Amino acid sequence: ITLKDGIDWVGYIYWTVRDFHGYKTESGSTYNAYLIRDEKCAVIDGVKAPYTEQYLDRIRALTDLDKISYVVCNHAEPDHSGALPGSMEVCPQAELVCNAKCKDTLEKLFDTSAWNCHVVEDCDEISL
Repeated sequence: ITLKDGIDWVGYIYWTVRDFHGYKTESGSTYNAYLIRDEKCAVIDGVKAPYTEQYLDRIRALTDLDKISYVVCNHAEPDHSGALPGSMEVCPQAELVCNAKCKDTLEKLFDTSAWNCHVVEDCDEISL
């Protein structure tokens, strides 16, 4: 779904979930993730692990995975970060961008030893 030129939704619609973090979701829910394409490309957030291939297919349909410069992880909960191992494997040149707390949590959930992590603080900027 194109939101604006160069910005696309690449997440996953989970139609059958009925309880999402304690909220009733009678119509399902979404894992919202976005691809920004400019001089550099960035993927913002991810999806739950079982939906990694659909997520990567949406990205592949818009750009080559080797053009991804940044994978931004806004929070490390597995229902949003579960696709990170697959993403970082197919985008080994990409930097994982997150804050220190997120990085610490990701290190507890996944083997991040091969990931190129860029830890940011409040007000940091990355140019695309």
